[in-house]
Amino acid sequence: MASIKIKNIDLPVDIDPELGVLFFLAGVLLTIWVALMALIKLRRRPMDETARALWALLIVYAPLIGAMVFFIVRPGTAPDEVRRYL
Repeated sequence: MASIKIKNIDLPVDIDPELGVLFFLAGVLLTIWVALMALIKLRRRPMDETARALWALLIVYAPLIGAMVFFIVRPGTAPDEVRRYL
């Protein structure tokens, strides 16, 4: 039987390990910043305390997803035509 040799594949660009760490830290800092902005906005929104606590838990335990969902759903804000009936 013939043996199969796997050769090292050289990438055309050398990737610095420090660059990977830099991108990781930038992602972590971005996630923390987005979560903090969501928590600050959550504090200013008029809503029930239970709902606010649940949103805060979601943002703290799943920062990026929780903050994105918070900014998309925008709880505590209602259109003017809905606000008339509340």
